[in-house]
Amino acid sequence: MHTSDLLPVAPPSPCVASIDRLRAVQLEMASLVEGPLPTTDVTLSSIAGRVLAEPLHRLDPSSAQGVPILASGTLLRPAHVPVLSSLGRTTVRVFERVRVGIMAFGSNGRAPPATGDSAPTTATMLSAAIEQMGGKAFVSSCDTSDACHLLRSLKALLSAGCSLVLIVGAIDGEMQEALEQSGALREATNLGALELEPFGSVQLARACKAHLVALPTDPTTAYAAFTALVSPLVRALSGRTEATSPASTALLIDDRTGRHPGPGPFWVYEQPALSRCGAARVLRRTHDGLAAMADATGLAWCPPDLGCVLPGAVAYISL
Repeated sequence: MHTSDLLPVAPPSPCVASIDRLRAVQLEMASLVEGPLPTTDVTLSSIAGRVLAEPLHRLDPSSAQGVPILASGTLLRPAHVPVLSSLGRTTVRVFERVRVGIMAFGSNGRAPPATGDSAPTTATMLSAAIEQMGGKAFVSSCDTSDACHLLRSLKALLSAGCSLVLIVGAIDGEMQEALEQSGALREATNLGALELEPFGSVQLARACKAHLVALPTDPTTAYAAFTALVSPLVRALSGRTEATSPASTALLIDDRTGRHPGPGPFWVYEQPALSRCGAARVLRRTHDGLAAMADATGLAWCPPDLGCVLPGAVAYISL
């Protein structure tokens, strides 16, 4: 890959990201997407999880343009069906579902992982995250020792119309050189690395009008990096107006220590009963390994600027 057109990212800082810094980085990621996006017409029974591609108005005699009801870029849900029906719509124009390829190094991405091989599990988890965000995932297994196999997998995902390819793992220098010599990355541009503590880092590149993003193999680390750094790309490619992850400040209860936790990120879930007791949103953190992941509704971390203002406060994001 070439090293031109480096993504303008601030140098890594030892400070943990604030909510403002996270939003700035996410907006920067979303700005990499170039429109317009392809659209299609769907019936009302198929709108859930789709993104509206046209603004909708209700006729009003006092307004030539009508009263705005839904803006372009709105993520449609089942509750929008009666609203659209009241406007006399039987179909609505939406953006095409974003197609995301996932290249898992090692065994088949949908097969049970071998001992010590977390790439297939991470690929399946990322596939579920893409589907949750309204996209369509394509998982392809790759053999890092075979450049031809890797090339075929990449070309197959690009031919399937994937505008984003997630690479679970890393391509070493020897494999990258083999791909360059084969011509697979002739039109590729290396955009460098994006790092934001405590969410880790990702490698970015462009090839054949698709975005390539390399993520860590470990599921926990990969999910944190995807939620914080990659989900804005998925939102922008889907046509959604909100590029940043839902972020807020909350109070945290730690099941083990009862004290303010470390820098994170860590899995958290909301405690509804406690939330109703006061004005602050209350999250609970568990330490029961996989159970903590299973209960998780999002990720939290501890920006230094929150602790001095509100003891026990954490920042919280979700897909």
